[in-house]
Amino acid sequence: MSDRPDPAEFGLTPSLVDSPAGQAMVWHRPSPRPDDERPPLVLLHGAAGSWSTWSALLRAADSAQIDLGAVLALDAPGWGSSTAVLRRETSIDDIADAVQNAVRSLGFSSARLVGHSMGGLLALHLAARTDSIAASVLALSPSSSGVIAAVDHPVRSLAGGLRELVLLRAGLRVLAPIDRGARSAVRGLQRFGAIRLLAAPLFRHPLRAPRWVMDATAEDLRPRSFTLAADALRGYRIERWKRISCPVAVAVGDRDVFVAPEDLGGLEAVVPQLTATVLTDCGHFPQVERADAVLRLLS
Repeated sequence: MSDRPDPAEFGLTPSLVDSPAGQAMVWHRPSPRPDDERPPLVLLHGAAGSWSTWSALLRAADSAQIDLGAVLALDAPGWGSSTAVLRRETSIDDIADAVQNAVRSLGFSSARLVGHSMGGLLALHLAARTDSIAASVLALSPSSSGVIAAVDHPVRSLAGGLRELVLLRAGLRVLAPIDRGARSAVRGLQRFGAIRLLAAPLFRHPLRAPRWVMDATAEDLRPRSFTLAADALRGYRIERWKRISCPVAVAVGDRDVFVAPEDLGGLEAVVPQLTATVLTDCGHFPQVERADAVLRLLS
């Protein structure tokens, strides 16, 4: 029996937002304090996620009675409940526009950006834009130099870098033309609990991850969207992050197979106001395996 998260559990209501990449779904709730002047907390999922990526973190915050303020959790174009289908020409800026449009359509001018994996890269990209909405950034296991190198030079990375990412991308590229059928097959595998085995490299303790996390992983895996999002990173230059003027915190798991050893050093070299944290006993999903530590970073 799965305890699959429902947006209503967290008081989240849906709104569709237009962007160059198509319509995105933003799930949002107001701050519990009418006089709260903090920018909203904007949650950005990775290339194999949706708003539900953040359910464990939201549950942990509610359980600990931690006030996160206003919350916006995006289903980026091509994922979750968004109606858009990613196109080959979709760029990182197009997806970033969806985030900014969501924030502004709900009456906010700035945001506390929290991104996971590719969502972490997206948060940093947003913070570096001349029309930035970022008041702060928390990037969890962000896609950075290692991921970009794996996209640009997969054979080289297969030999000496992020092997798991290269193999995952290759497999999903094969499945992308039959996206709908592939997604149905993945959900079928999950009925027998097979996704826990396939997703094991992403977690430090895969057997401890709740069943609903694996259900969400199976539901959110979109071969076509993953492939096109990875392709959009070709030639991306993290040097643009030198323009970031807001505080930035980065947290990575000490057992994260999608973070290259040189990534933190590369980030420290280009991001001006960076605080870096390595979370012990943690894989690629800090918001699931170390929600307590992530909440401390948010505070």
